[in-house]
Amino acid sequence: MKKILWLLAIFILGCKDSNKSPDISRESTINAGWLVGTWERINEKEGIQTYEKWELTPEKTYEGIGWTMRENDTIFKEVLRIVEIDDQWNLEISGVNESPTLFEITSQTSRSFVSENKENEFPKKIQYQMQGEQLHAIISNPGREIKYIFEKTN
Repeated sequence: MKKILWLLAIFILGCKDSNKSPDISRESTINAGWLVGTWERINEKEGIQTYEKWELTPEKTYEGIGWTMRENDTIFKEVLRIVEIDDQWNLEISGVNESPTLFEITSQTSRSFVSENKENEFPKKIQYQMQGEQLHAIISNPGREIKYIFEKTN
């Protein structure tokens, strides 16, 4: 009888653990192949063009660059990377502040991810998601949200 109770307990605990969401920090890879390419923002103010370009590196990380132009002048530039640091995947943004800012990737699907840094002034959350053929990026704080809608140029 004790063996049956032990087996039942192990089975119940095993089922309970299998219902948990995967812990992004324990995943050995991140799949953001859908991000690769050059993207142009289609909901930008008139006279301004914003782009992001992403590629997969030989080290299996993703590197990107984002820039905004007015006429022929670059008025904004940031360097983007999806990197694993201490077994945790992060979106790293540099070129905006004096040092890079890390946003911990807290969830992902086959066509999206959410990254957060609760200590950052703005934004505290950055989301990337494919919606059809468009790339949607949302940067936000509670009560404030900016949406970027991109279409692939190549």
